[in-house]
Amino acid sequence: MGNTKTLLISVVLTAFAILLIITYIKKKEADLNTGLDVQDKVQVANQDIDQYKPMDENLVETKTIPRKFVQPNYISDVKDIKDTVAAIPIAKGETITSNKLMFLGGKTGLAPMVSKGKRAIAIRASSGTSVGNLIKPGDRIDIMAVQNIAENNQNTNKVTTVLQDVFVLSVGTDVYSQTPKFDAVASGKDFKCIQPSRGVDINAQFSELTVEVTPKEAQKIVALSGAQLYYTLRNTDDRGNEIITPTTDREVLGIDK
Repeated sequence: MGNTKTLLISVVLTAFAILLIITYIKKKEADLNTGLDVQDKVQVANQDIDQYKPMDENLVETKTIPRKFVQPNYISDVKDIKDTVAAIPIAKGETITSNKLMFLGGKTGLAPMVSKGKRAIAIRASSGTSVGNLIKPGDRIDIMAVQNIAENNQNTNKVTTVLQDVFVLSVGTDVYSQTPKFDAVASGKDFKCIQPSRGVDINAQFSELTVEVTPKEAQKIVALSGAQLYYTLRNTDDRGNEIITPTTDREVLGIDK
């Protein structure tokens, strides 16, 4: 009799526990399902989007999701991404939100990347003059100029290193990516660099370099617009200038001794 009573109590308690569990699960399901009928349209990246890439309707698609799962500051209308660029890399499937975008204006583009007191200037480049197109944004280079001059009634090719330790801001349209600073070099910080996206036309991609120089150095580059310019690549930790005297073809060939 005692064993039967104990078994009966165990069965009742077990059934009560199961009932509580079922009730708890149903309540949670109800909570999860609450608000699912209210949905919003959001813009979602349909591919990986690089930082600073101009945004357009071909990079996004419209999806409808329950409002309770929508991220704050989401973009609902594709028109709202017009005239913006990606402030950060955006992965495929991510919701496009306003804090991931920068609107075109005075604080976007290349200008914020230029240190105060410096200037950005574009210079011609080719595979033969820029280390086989291996120079990338964030590198440091020396600039040499080759000019044919008349010396002692003879034409001579003279090579002069005109600028040293020059910072490369961009290669073609690939821009060095950093948080704008007053003087990135003086701060001694390293910044992330986006690798160039070579694309199909390599020559077009490397048709010019944009470098950061002082106003006086910018004048030197313009003054050499008629000369052939060559660029040598430096180790990023190799800073400072050396005393480098000009070299002529007559000197190399041993004509002038």
